[in-house]
Amino acid sequence: MSIKIPVITENVIIRLSGGADSAILLWMICNEWKKENKPLTVWPITIIHGVRNWQSYHAQQVYDYIQENCYGNFMPQRAWLCENPKEDYVDYQESLIDEVVSEIGETSQVFNGVTANPPEEIGQKYWGSSPVFGEKVWECREKHRDWEGRWNKQLVDDDERRKLIHCCPFIHSHKGAIAELYEKYELMDLLKITRSCEGWDYMTHGFTETCGECWWCMERDWAFNVWNK
Repeated sequence: MSIKIPVITENVIIRLSGGADSAILLWMICNEWKKENKPLTVWPITIIHGVRNWQSYHAQQVYDYIQENCYGNFMPQRAWLCENPKEDYVDYQESLIDEVVSEIGETSQVFNGVTANPPEEIGQKYWGSSPVFGEKVWECREKHRDWEGRWNKQLVDDDERRKLIHCCPFIHSHKGAIAELYEKYELMDLLKITRSCEGWDYMTHGFTETCGECWWCMERDWAFNVWNK
């Protein structure tokens, strides 16, 4: 598979969640800038989703790995806690991006590792039931990530007013494609320190382990253990 990482500006902001998608995206960014022999400064941002304080921890683990193994100049991770993510998550994220751009003082790329959902026939077949999430965990997905809402999304979108170039190189790809990238670049050691689970504290022994039954756990298991096997 071929996913293009656009090399445009020196300063790159990345939404780093601690999950598998943004982790390999940052690795690919550093690799692409190195191949192009372009200066690179990375500005990672993390919005902590409510009580899930593990997001900042795993994002920092990923960032430490990248700094030890990749090309670039690395700025400290910035993490904000969003206590009401249903209402405020997007606003927090965009405000933090604007703050970083203001500090940079020039147009910058901002990368988002968001992917698309797999086709519904796959989801209905593989996503099973859960004591917490019900008989059809597939129905718990973020439906705006379905292909019907993704196929016409731009991979690169210039926002001159905010001095931003939005880049979403995975937006037309599902998690199976991300699994292929991990295998292609032999980055299973990076994968091991990422976390995709969205289970609650009582499902994960206080967020110390993954729940194995949320939508995101099932997506990851499908991508890395079922897709193309």
